[in-house]
This record gives sequence, C-alpha cells and structure tokens, in this order.
Amino acid sequence: MPSISLGTKDKILINRSFLNLSLPLVSLCARRCIRQRRCLSINYVNGDDLCILNWASHVTAPGDFIGGPSDVVYYAITDWDEALAGTCRGHTCPEDKICVPNYLNSKYLCSTKSIDDVIMSEPVSDSCKIMLSCKDCIPNMAAKGRWFQPLGCFRSSPKHLPHLIANLRANIDWTNLTTTIIRCAEHVSETPYILFGIEFYGECYAGHVNESRSDSKEISLSSCNLLCSQGVGSWNVMFVYQWI
Repeated sequence: MPSISLGTKDKILINRSFLNLSLPLVSLCARRCIRQRRCLSINYVNGDDLCILNWASHVTAPGDFIGGPSDVVYYAITDWDEALAGTCRGHTCPEDKICVPNYLNSKYLCSTKSIDDVIMSEPVSDSCKIMLSCKDCIPNMAAKGRWFQPLGCFRSSPKHLPHLIANLRANIDWTNLTTTIIRCAEHVSETPYILFGIEFYGECYAGHVNESRSDSKEISLSSCNLLCSQGVGSWNVMFVYQWI
C-alpha cells in the first residue's frame, strides 16, 4: 500500500521546474509526478494548491535546494510509493510521455497528455471538468492505512455489489460527502472484499471482483453531477472503489 511522505517543509528546489498545476491535494501532485519519469521531485504550495513538477531533485541539484516560504513543502518522488499511481505503478513510459491509467483492465497507455493536466489543472471542487467518466474528479484516497481508487459510477438495479456492509445515512455530512466515502472504506477494510461502493448517498456495499455485475451500465457524463455527486451514488446508482 502507498506510504504517505512527510516531505521537507520550508524548502524548495528552484530553477528546475517543467510544469505547474493547480491540484487540491499533495497526493495528486505526487501521483502526477510518478506518472512521468522525467519528474524527480515536487514543490507543493499548500495555500495556493500549487503543484510544481521538477526534472531534478535535491540530490542531483543540491545548489538549487534552498529555504523557501513557510507554506511550501518539498518532496523527492522516491519518498512516495508508486502504488499511488494506480495501474501506472512501475510503468515504462519514456520521459517525454505520461502514463495514463486504465483501471478497468489494469493496464495503461503512454500519452503526450495526462488526464491530470486536462481535468485536475483546477481544484476538484466546482471547477473540475469531467472529460472521460464520472471518476475523473475523484482522487485516490486512504482509510486505515490503505489506499483505494475510484472505478466509476454505475446503475445499480439490481445491485452492482451484493453485500450491504453499513448504512451510514443517519450521519451524512452533506457539506463534505468525502467523510461518507472514508467511513465506508473503514468498514469495508475489516472485510475480505476488494471492491466497495456508496449508493443512495450513504449505503455502503462491497463484494469480490467476480461478484460485481458486468452488465451494469456506467452513468453518462451528462448525468455525473446529478447522480454521482462528490463520489457517492444516488438512488439505484453506486459509485464504486477498489483497494489498491
């Protein structure tokens, strides 16, 4: 499972950046770096959600590793577990290409354009643009030391996953539905299931890969905001995740 790096606070690598992105989580910044072999380190500015990708590190360019503002944290990409990149873990894309994962078939492709650069160039909240599927704006997350990734949002009648693990509807934080996702993941972490999902905003389901319904229809892009808001499904719709 991916480890979470503590980074080096109040330090910054200068004169070595090749790309700036606006990403709301440092883990998304690290994931983007892992997916391109050219990237050896990142500077992350917490106050501005600014992700700076560097083609060097404090090891290869020690003279450019200097003190920085208090809201900047520096990370060598080797401090992060490559499992953070999902199916791009251990990818062999050349430095001028970016690994783009395909979670449904556990493969990836090497592209000149990253989904992160298209979708995640703005904060995930109101300005995130869904381009390929309803999972585009949902990052990898962690619960009880385990990381999980979004697979997509599916029609769930009959249920996409068969086992009701917990009903969390009585304590939904409607201002932050991520808490429901994490709570569901925590419940499922105590089971042997690798897939889990949230339906009707707070019903937590789980199942094995061979128990998921292969005939479930994925929600169309035009309906993502209505039926799959913030990573949870609505009535008879399930937003599905998988442990990495």
